[in-house]
Amino acid sequence: NFWNSGTKTVQVAAIDHDGGGVKNTKIFFDGASGAGSPDHNFDQYCAYIHWQPCTAFVSNVPSVDTTAFADGPHTATTRATDAGDNVTDATVNFKVDNTTPDTPSAVDIDGTLQGWSSSNDFDVAWTNATEEAETLTQSGIAQVRVNVEPTDPGNQVDPAAVTIPVGSSVSGITASVNSISGLSLPAVGEWTLRLSVIDRAGNESAVGDGSGGSADSDLVIGFDPTPPAAPQGQA
Repeated sequence: NFWNSGTKTVQVAAIDHDGGGVKNTKIFFDGASGAGSPDHNFDQYCAYIHWQPCTAFVSNVPSVDTTAFADGPHTATTRATDAGDNVTDATVNFKVDNTTPDTPSAVDIDGTLQGWSSSNDFDVAWTNATEEAETLTQSGIAQVRVNVEPTDPGNQVDPAAVTIPVGSSVSGITASVNSISGLSLPAVGEWTLRLSVIDRAGNESAVGDGSGGSADSDLVIGFDPTPPAAPQGQA
């Protein structure tokens, strides 16, 4: 019952200890051999002048494009046929989700004034418009990717993006399906915060360009611990 997206590799293996060996293996989907789903057939060399005419073990690795299936649950059946035309089937369940989550929206950087804070400890929340929890056809958000980028590349380092599994902490950042806490910036100054979410099938949301303001996932975030100079009275 695991989630998949894109093109996957499937290994088919069969063994026949006591007979003429495995003559043919096949994999088909959703109980429909040759009807409405990709089929993969593999014939083995069989030398019928020998007491065991076929090879005893076969392993094949076809590539399966999961975009041929609707999002949701499916079955994969592997079939092995021996030299005596005896057939054995084995079926496994799997799920498909090839739908990309929406970009995080309504992003809110808590405790800041226009994204700036005197403390290098930021909490961020957002809304996932269409996919958050696991459903019959959606795998649900499993990871959050946090990318802090310099606004002045010549004078700022560019740290690597951090991917945090939901319910876990990485590099001091804790993630839920719609928030992160404990984010710290590499240094004092203005930075760009880019957020994206990744579902259980590996689909990652898009990240905006900042043009949407608070409704976008690409925001200015700043750390400034230095108080301004004392105001001077003037006549």
